[in-house]
Amino acid sequence: RLGSSRSSPEVWMMLRVTLACMLLVVAAVEGCNHLQATKVKSQWAAAFDEGNTREHFAIAVWKAMFAKNKGSQRLFKRVNGDDIKSPEFMAHSMRVFSGIDICLSLLDDEYTLKEQLDHLRGQHVSRRVPAHYFDELGEALIEVLSARLTCVDKAAWKTCYTKIADAIKT
Repeated sequence: RLGSSRSSPEVWMMLRVTLACMLLVVAAVEGCNHLQATKVKSQWAAAFDEGNTREHFAIAVWKAMFAKNKGSQRLFKRVNGDDIKSPEFMAHSMRVFSGIDICLSLLDDEYTLKEQLDHLRGQHVSRRVPAHYFDELGEALIEVLSARLTCVDKAAWKTCYTKIADAIKT
């Protein structure tokens, strides 16, 4: 009925707000939803640009990670990890960050992402990389992103990076 409280604009607005809130909760619980993945990809593209910028970005992330945990540098002995600017370490570093780049680009392609993560997991299992190092790399990555970009969605990064790292951890 027209004029009844059930069809008033306020009731409809309240229903819309409630529905929107419920959708946001579902999206947040889902983990690395489409909006978060889009933000992360956009921010990654800005930070991991191209050429020498990529090398400088990678060096900053490794410095941040190694500052948090000196022992983590030992994992990289076979690629001259004691000298993070050495050609051997930089080549390895570009492989690592290119792997991250690929995974981030696949966040909206579940099947292909799973295949890529399974491949990376196999590589890291064979090298017995302890799980906590993935978390430390993620923290360092977000720290450097926050220093490089003016507005980083840390929650989106944590959610999307965790999705990737958890699938690779040994």
